[in-house]
Amino acid sequence: MAYTTITVPSGPTLYDDLERVASATGHSKKTLPFEELAEWLEDQADIISTKEVLARNEPTISIAPVRRELGLER
Repeated sequence: MAYTTITVPSGPTLYDDLERVASATGHSKKTLPFEELAEWLEDQADIISTKEVLARNEPTISIAPVRRELGLER
């Protein structure tokens, strides 16, 4: 896999926060932003997909009948 370097301008506060969170979570300052960016991008893709589905205005089904049909009623 080819890697690309991304440079993010940050002030001392952001860098200090990165150091603190990386230290507290056991992540490196190098991998933590990449992991968080990857998660954010996945969330954005989910939001886009959700908006596309909602834009189709298809009929919806309540979860209760689905649970009953699948035998998952609590």
